[in-house]
Amino acid sequence: MKRQIVQLALREMRSLFSDKRLWMAFGAIVALFVFTGPFGTIDQLGFAERLGFWLTVHFVTWTIALTSVALVSVWHEDNSRIGLVQTVIGCCLATPFIGIAVSAIRTLVLSEPISITSVFWQMVQALPVAIIIGIVAYFFFQPAQSPSSDSERRSPDARLLLRLPPEKRGELLYMSMQDHYVEIVTARGRELVLLRLADAINEAGSATGIQVHRSHWAAFSAISSIRRDGGKSSLVMSDGTELPVSRTYAKALRDAGFA
Repeated sequence: MKRQIVQLALREMRSLFSDKRLWMAFGAIVALFVFTGPFGTIDQLGFAERLGFWLTVHFVTWTIALTSVALVSVWHEDNSRIGLVQTVIGCCLATPFIGIAVSAIRTLVLSEPISITSVFWQMVQALPVAIIIGIVAYFFFQPAQSPSSDSERRSPDARLLLRLPPEKRGELLYMSMQDHYVEIVTARGRELVLLRLADAINEAGSATGIQVHRSHWAAFSAISSIRRDGGKSSLVMSDGTELPVSRTYAKALRDAGFA
């Protein structure tokens, strides 16, 4: 269980760190600290040294804070995004580690001795910074809300498609559960989204497809045929993928006209 949580958190971290908006925010905050030189660094360090110092401090701080927030979110099985409560909890839990890390960096760069008092004050100073970082992550973990076309707004599955990168929004084919994620497959690609399958089906709309297994949903328009092997059945999708049909959902599939 612990290993699975770590794997899910790492997957979420990779998704976040691949977002260029995060690096833009990171760069802006680092630049602010470099040019203002808070906590005495403007008097103790030259420009190049301040740049290296604050780059190191913020990279370590952001990594610890975002990892903590992602772990808390996955542990609580948030179904679609990092929630505000998880963000605050994660940042608070990250603060002691940030305090220790920043104290160690200041010792290496500024030759300041490490003590319980110095670590404590670094924790106090780190808490608001960690919360700011967490809030940045909170907004980046929201489903994409980029402008949609008229056809997307009219489509019953438009809300679900808005969770995907623009280049992967297309005709919805099928969805499958993978751990705490739903793999959403369209005619233009596939994407893992931190979401419950039940919520994804609700966003796709009941008129667009049908659940055929506790872990699989298929769009009516993407079903090519039904394959039977003894007492087992599976759907052959338009891209050649086969989805198993469980007995629980077989009658609903027949009632929908797929005998």
